[in-house]
Amino acid sequence: MALIEAQANGLPCIVSDTIPNDAFITDLIKILSLNDTLELWADTIINTKRNNSNVYCEKIIKEGYDVSLIGTNIQVIYESKHHL
Repeated sequence: MALIEAQANGLPCIVSDTIPNDAFITDLIKILSLNDTLELWADTIINTKRNNSNVYCEKIIKEGYDVSLIGTNIQVIYESKHHL
């Protein structure tokens, strides 16, 4: 969820190649191997710029990651389990 939230806010995300692809919703994701050098990780972080968050927030919502929708879904699940 943190990775999706970061993308919604237009933050570039530098992640390892062990992260599941279903979290890669935008073009803000840069994938590096855990076997890559520390220098490559550092250079990638230093040279990555922030983007316009409005564009990305809309894309995240279109993919179904709307906080109010998710909150409602969690409440429905909780209430159905609670009444058993």
